[in-house]
Amino acid sequence: MRDGRHDVVVIGAGAAGLAAGSALAASGADVIIVEARDRIGGRVHTRWDLADTPVEIGAQWIHTSYTDLRRYAQESAVPTVADPHGAPRGFSWTDPELESMLSGVKPDYGVDLETWLSEHGRERLRSFFQRAVSREDPSRISARYAFDELSFYHSRSEQIGENDVRVVPGYGALLETLAEGLEVHLGTSVRRVARTPAGVAIDVEAAANGARTIEADRVICTVPIGVLRNP
Repeated sequence: MRDGRHDVVVIGAGAAGLAAGSALAASGADVIIVEARDRIGGRVHTRWDLADTPVEIGAQWIHTSYTDLRRYAQESAVPTVADPHGAPRGFSWTDPELESMLSGVKPDYGVDLETWLSEHGRERLRSFFQRAVSREDPSRISARYAFDELSFYHSRSEQIGENDVRVVPGYGALLETLAEGLEVHLGTSVRRVARTPAGVAIDVEAAANGARTIEADRVICTVPIGVLRNP
Protein backbone atom coordinates (compact mmCIF):
# COMPACT_ATOMS: atom_id res chain seq x y z
CA MET A 1 0.00 0.00 0.00
CA ARG A 2 1.41 3.38 -0.97
CA ASP A 3 2.28 5.82 1.76
CA GLY A 4 0.77 9.27 1.72
CA ARG A 5 -2.73 10.65 1.43
CA HIS A 6 -5.33 9.49 -1.09
CA ASP A 7 -8.24 11.25 -2.70
CA VAL A 8 -10.65 8.39 -2.00
CA VAL A 9 -10.59 5.06 -0.16
CA VAL A 10 -13.28 2.58 -1.24
CA ILE A 11 -14.24 -0.07 1.31
CA GLY A 12 -15.28 -3.32 -0.35
CA ALA A 13 -14.23 -4.90 -3.65
CA GLY A 14 -17.59 -6.21 -4.76
CA ALA A 15 -19.31 -4.97 -7.90
CA ALA A 16 -20.27 -1.63 -6.33
CA GLY A 17 -16.81 -0.97 -4.91
CA LEU A 18 -15.02 -1.90 -8.13
CA ALA A 19 -17.41 0.20 -10.21
CA ALA A 20 -16.87 3.19 -7.93
CA GLY A 21 -13.11 2.73 -7.99
CA SER A 22 -13.05 2.37 -11.77
CA ALA A 23 -15.13 5.51 -12.31
CA LEU A 24 -13.00 7.52 -9.89
CA ALA A 25 -9.73 6.32 -11.40
CA ALA A 26 -11.01 7.17 -14.88
CA SER A 27 -11.67 10.72 -13.68
CA GLY A 28 -8.09 11.04 -12.46
CA ALA A 29 -8.62 10.49 -8.73
CA ASP A 30 -6.01 8.78 -6.55
CA VAL A 31 -8.12 5.90 -5.26
CA ILE A 32 -7.43 2.65 -3.43
CA ILE A 33 -9.80 -0.18 -2.55
CA VAL A 34 -9.56 -2.27 0.62
CA GLU A 35 -11.26 -5.66 0.88
CA ALA A 36 -11.39 -7.93 3.93
CA ARG A 37 -11.71 -11.13 1.92
CA ASP A 38 -8.90 -12.75 -0.03
CA ARG A 39 -10.74 -12.19 -3.31
CA ILE A 40 -12.68 -9.55 -5.18
CA GLY A 41 -16.30 -9.94 -6.20
CA GLY A 42 -18.42 -9.80 -3.06
CA ARG A 43 -21.44 -12.03 -3.67
CA VAL A 44 -20.09 -12.80 -7.12
CA HIS A 45 -17.86 -15.82 -6.55
CA THR A 46 -16.72 -17.97 -9.45
CA ARG A 47 -14.68 -21.13 -8.88
CA TRP A 48 -12.55 -22.39 -11.76
CA ASP A 49 -11.00 -25.28 -9.82
CA LEU A 50 -14.08 -27.46 -9.26
CA ALA A 51 -14.91 -28.55 -12.80
CA ASP A 52 -14.02 -28.12 -16.44
CA THR A 53 -16.39 -25.16 -16.61
CA PRO A 54 -16.79 -22.18 -14.24
CA VAL A 55 -18.90 -22.91 -11.17
CA GLU A 56 -20.85 -19.99 -9.74
CA ILE A 57 -20.97 -20.08 -5.95
CA GLY A 58 -22.70 -16.69 -5.84
CA ALA A 59 -24.54 -14.63 -8.45
CA GLN A 60 -25.17 -16.55 -11.68
CA TRP A 61 -27.15 -14.50 -14.20
CA ILE A 62 -27.24 -11.04 -15.69
CA HIS A 63 -30.97 -10.42 -15.59
CA THR A 64 -32.93 -8.56 -18.22
CA SER A 65 -33.13 -5.39 -16.12
CA TYR A 66 -29.38 -5.21 -15.49
CA THR A 67 -28.74 -3.01 -18.51
CA ASP A 68 -25.52 -1.48 -17.18
CA LEU A 69 -23.94 -4.90 -16.64
CA ARG A 70 -25.03 -6.11 -20.05
CA ARG A 71 -23.57 -3.03 -21.69
CA TYR A 72 -20.31 -3.37 -19.73
CA ALA A 73 -19.96 -7.02 -20.76
CA GLN A 74 -20.38 -6.04 -24.39
CA GLU A 75 -17.92 -3.14 -24.15
CA SER A 76 -15.37 -5.38 -22.40
CA ALA A 77 -15.79 -8.15 -24.98
CA VAL A 78 -16.67 -10.64 -22.23
CA PRO A 79 -18.91 -13.26 -23.92
CA THR A 80 -22.34 -14.12 -22.57
CA VAL A 81 -24.84 -16.80 -23.51
CA ALA A 82 -28.62 -16.89 -23.18
CA ASP A 83 -29.85 -19.08 -20.31
CA PRO A 84 -33.66 -19.02 -20.22
CA HIS A 85 -33.89 -21.87 -17.71
CA GLY A 86 -31.52 -20.45 -15.13
CA ALA A 87 -33.93 -19.77 -12.28
CA PRO A 88 -36.48 -21.92 -10.43
CA ARG A 89 -39.11 -23.24 -12.81
CA GLY A 90 -42.68 -22.17 -12.39
CA PHE A 91 -41.91 -19.02 -10.45
CA SER A 92 -43.68 -15.93 -11.74
CA TRP A 93 -43.55 -12.38 -10.45
CA THR A 94 -47.24 -12.17 -11.31
CA ASP A 95 -48.08 -14.83 -8.73
CA PRO A 96 -51.25 -13.58 -6.99
CA GLU A 97 -49.95 -14.79 -3.62
CA LEU A 98 -46.89 -12.58 -3.95
CA GLU A 99 -49.12 -9.67 -4.96
CA SER A 100 -51.24 -10.22 -1.88
CA MET A 101 -48.22 -10.32 0.42
CA LEU A 102 -46.69 -7.16 -1.03
CA SER A 103 -49.95 -5.22 -1.04
CA GLY A 104 -49.99 -2.60 1.69
CA VAL A 105 -46.73 -3.76 3.26
CA LYS A 106 -44.72 -0.98 4.86
CA PRO A 107 -41.48 -2.55 6.10
CA ASP A 108 -39.27 -0.95 8.73
CA TYR A 109 -36.30 -0.05 6.57
CA GLY A 110 -34.07 0.27 9.62
CA VAL A 111 -33.94 -3.47 10.34
CA ASP A 112 -32.60 -6.55 8.60
CA LEU A 113 -34.90 -8.92 6.73
CA GLU A 114 -34.71 -11.68 9.36
CA THR A 115 -35.88 -9.32 12.09
CA TRP A 116 -38.77 -8.01 10.01
CA LEU A 117 -39.96 -11.45 8.92
CA SER A 118 -39.83 -12.77 12.50
CA GLU A 119 -41.71 -9.81 13.93
CA HIS A 120 -44.47 -9.95 11.29
CA GLY A 121 -44.78 -13.69 10.74
CA ARG A 122 -44.21 -13.50 6.98
CA GLU A 123 -42.44 -16.82 6.49
CA ARG A 124 -44.03 -17.34 3.06
CA LEU A 125 -42.45 -14.08 1.92
CA ARG A 126 -39.09 -15.47 3.01
CA SER A 127 -39.60 -18.40 0.65
CA PHE A 128 -40.38 -16.14 -2.28
CA PHE A 129 -37.33 -14.00 -1.62
CA GLN A 130 -34.90 -16.90 -1.20
CA ARG A 131 -36.22 -18.74 -4.28
CA ALA A 132 -36.14 -15.76 -6.58
CA VAL A 133 -33.70 -13.11 -5.36
CA SER A 134 -31.03 -14.35 -2.95
CA ARG A 135 -30.23 -17.25 -0.65
CA GLU A 136 -28.07 -15.01 1.50
CA ASP A 137 -28.69 -15.21 5.25
CA PRO A 138 -31.71 -12.89 5.84
CA SER A 139 -29.98 -11.42 8.91
CA ARG A 140 -27.33 -10.01 6.58
CA ILE A 141 -29.78 -8.36 4.18
CA SER A 142 -31.67 -5.14 4.86
CA ALA A 143 -35.45 -5.24 4.73
CA ARG A 144 -35.30 -2.29 2.35
CA TYR A 145 -33.21 -4.19 -0.19
CA ALA A 146 -35.48 -7.24 -0.02
CA PHE A 147 -38.71 -5.32 -0.56
CA ASP A 148 -37.22 -3.03 -3.19
CA GLU A 149 -36.11 -6.08 -5.20
CA LEU A 150 -39.39 -7.95 -4.84
CA SER A 151 -41.53 -4.88 -5.57
CA PHE A 152 -39.41 -3.82 -8.55
CA TYR A 153 -39.63 -7.13 -10.35
CA HIS A 154 -43.26 -7.66 -9.43
CA SER A 155 -44.18 -4.23 -10.81
CA ARG A 156 -42.51 -5.12 -14.09
CA SER A 157 -44.22 -8.54 -14.18
CA GLU A 158 -41.00 -10.24 -15.20
CA GLN A 159 -40.72 -14.01 -15.36
CA ILE A 160 -37.60 -15.16 -13.56
CA GLY A 161 -35.10 -16.60 -16.00
CA GLU A 162 -36.67 -15.06 -19.09
CA ASN A 163 -33.99 -13.51 -21.33
CA ASP A 164 -31.30 -13.90 -18.67
CA VAL A 165 -27.71 -14.53 -19.73
CA ARG A 166 -24.70 -16.21 -18.18
CA VAL A 167 -21.13 -14.99 -18.44
CA VAL A 168 -19.28 -17.66 -20.43
CA PRO A 169 -15.88 -17.44 -18.66
CA GLY A 170 -17.63 -16.96 -15.29
CA TYR A 171 -19.23 -13.96 -13.60
CA GLY A 172 -15.99 -13.37 -11.74
CA ALA A 173 -14.18 -12.80 -15.02
CA LEU A 174 -16.43 -9.81 -15.68
CA LEU A 175 -15.46 -8.22 -12.37
CA GLU A 176 -11.80 -8.97 -12.94
CA THR A 177 -11.92 -6.79 -16.04
CA LEU A 178 -13.51 -4.06 -13.93
CA ALA A 179 -10.65 -4.34 -11.42
CA GLU A 180 -7.91 -4.01 -14.02
CA GLY A 181 -5.58 -1.12 -13.26
CA LEU A 182 -7.04 -0.53 -9.80
CA GLU A 183 -5.08 -0.69 -6.57
CA VAL A 184 -6.95 -3.30 -4.57
CA HIS A 185 -5.71 -4.54 -1.19
CA LEU A 186 -7.14 -7.93 -0.27
CA GLY A 187 -7.13 -9.40 3.22
CA THR A 188 -7.38 -5.91 4.65
CA SER A 189 -10.06 -5.39 7.27
CA VAL A 190 -11.35 -1.95 8.22
CA ARG A 191 -11.53 -1.50 11.98
CA ARG A 192 -12.59 2.13 12.24
CA VAL A 193 -13.48 5.13 10.09
CA ALA A 194 -13.16 8.55 11.71
CA ARG A 195 -13.63 12.08 10.48
CA THR A 196 -10.63 14.38 10.75
CA PRO A 197 -10.22 18.12 10.07
CA ALA A 198 -8.61 17.21 6.74
CA GLY A 199 -10.98 14.41 5.70
CA VAL A 200 -11.10 10.86 7.03
CA ALA A 201 -8.81 8.38 8.77
CA ILE A 202 -9.38 4.68 8.15
CA ASP A 203 -7.81 2.19 10.54
CA VAL A 204 -7.10 -1.09 8.76
CA GLU A 205 -5.48 -4.39 9.67
CA ALA A 206 -3.90 -6.87 7.29
CA ALA A 207 -2.22 -10.20 7.99
CA ALA A 208 0.64 -9.22 5.70
CA ASN A 209 1.66 -5.94 7.31
CA GLY A 210 -0.37 -5.49 10.49
CA ALA A 211 -2.35 -2.43 11.53
CA ARG A 212 -2.08 1.04 10.04
CA THR A 213 -4.09 4.15 9.34
CA ILE A 214 -4.92 5.40 5.85
CA GLU A 215 -5.76 9.05 5.34
CA ALA A 216 -7.98 10.32 2.54
CA ASP A 217 -10.21 13.19 1.52
CA ARG A 218 -13.23 10.92 1.10
CA VAL A 219 -14.33 7.38 1.84
CA ILE A 220 -16.95 5.29 0.05
CA CYS A 221 -18.35 2.32 1.97
CA THR A 222 -19.92 -0.36 -0.23
CA VAL A 223 -20.22 -2.98 2.50
CA PRO A 224 -23.77 -4.45 2.77
CA ILE A 225 -25.82 -3.10 5.65
CA GLY A 226 -26.20 -6.61 7.09
CA VAL A 227 -22.43 -6.92 7.45
CA LEU A 228 -22.22 -3.49 9.09
CA ARG A 229 -24.91 -4.44 11.60
CA ASN A 230 -23.43 -7.88 12.32
CA PRO A 231 -19.64 -7.64 11.90
